[in-house]
Amino acid sequence: MNILFPLSITLLFETSVYIILNRRSVKLFLIASIMNILLNVSMNLILSITRTPDEFFVVVAVYEVCTVFAESIILWITMRIKYWKTLLFSFLANSTSFWVGVVFTAYVYPHKTAAIIVCSVFFALYLLLFAFVFATRKAHDQNNGNDNDDRGKKGEKQEEPSGRAG
Repeated sequence: MNILFPLSITLLFETSVYIILNRRSVKLFLIASIMNILLNVSMNLILSITRTPDEFFVVVAVYEVCTVFAESIILWITMRIKYWKTLLFSFLANSTSFWVGVVFTAYVYPHKTAAIIVCSVFFALYLLLFAFVFATRKAHDQNNGNDNDDRGKKGEKQEEPSGRAG
């Protein structure tokens, strides 16, 4: 539960921020999810070996700053978005999940049953967000003729049958 609770907050809130800021991209959703799982789990494993509250907060502060830059570089490389935008996206996403995590850790986490329920709800909402992004993106692509059929690539001019022989 020590890793699942912060992971559920991170996945739901950070991925939501990325999707809101970049128009429901399935690729972005998947990249943000993988990146957040790896970075969040690694941070929480490191935090599990801290010995004092002071050490804990220093590790969180340093890791969060490093995470903002790591996520922005990953998004810049994989999504081909301007770096300043990825830096802003990463800062907003991480700030959102950090402050939501602070509030939930203070008020919900001490009550184990409530924490399990909230964690389960967050994971369910995350899965619904994925379904929504995937469904709306697929519908958008089909409406714009990007559904990988034989119509050719987007922007290619299609030949009209002329009805005349050679």
